[in-house]
Amino acid sequence: KERAKLPELVVAKALAFLTEDPEIPLPFLIAILAKDPEILKLGVSKISRSTLRRRLAKKKLYARLCRERKRSGARRRWVPGRCHEV
Repeated sequence: KERAKLPELVVAKALAFLTEDPEIPLPFLIAILAKDPEILKLGVSKISRSTLRRRLAKKKLYARLCRERKRSGARRRWVPGRCHEV
C-alpha cells in the first residue's frame, strides 16, 4: 500500500486551531481535525501524530507558538526582571 501524503489543508487548519488556543494538546487537535468536514472530503482516513508534528515543525508560526507557550509557563523559582534587582 502506498502512503498518502498529508494534505497542506490539514496543516493549515491545525495552525489555525493552534493560533486560537496554543494550549491544545496534539492528540486532541488530531481528534478535532479528523471530524472536520473539509478534511473528510479530501479522503484523509487517519492523521498520524508524528507526521503532523513533523509538518508543523517546519512552519515558523508553529515554532513561534511553541516559544510563546514555553515563556508563558510559571517559573519554578524567582528570577529578577533585571540583573542585581534583589
